[in-house]
Amino acid sequence: MNRKEYLTRCVLISVRRRLGRVVLSGLLLGAVIAALGLPVVLAAAGLLLGMVTAAAWIAAQSWRRHADDVLPGPVTLPDTVPLGDTAHPS
Repeated sequence: MNRKEYLTRCVLISVRRRLGRVVLSGLLLGAVIAALGLPVVLAAAGLLLGMVTAAAWIAAQSWRRHADDVLPGPVTLPDTVPLGDTAHPS
């Protein structure tokens, strides 16, 4: 798995875990627009805008939070490990 795939996976997991917040943001913005007496089309657009904005915010936070993660990779050890100067037999 390369870094882009890893970060994309982290973003999708974060957005899925916070799906309630995404939906609530959309509903609140749509309700505010509807309460102002604007047309239903604008309320629906506000609902979508609120959801997209919340999801994008969560995705950006997740991307930044995981950008410096060390990716797991195959571990290979040589047959013999040199001990160096600091190792002393006891």
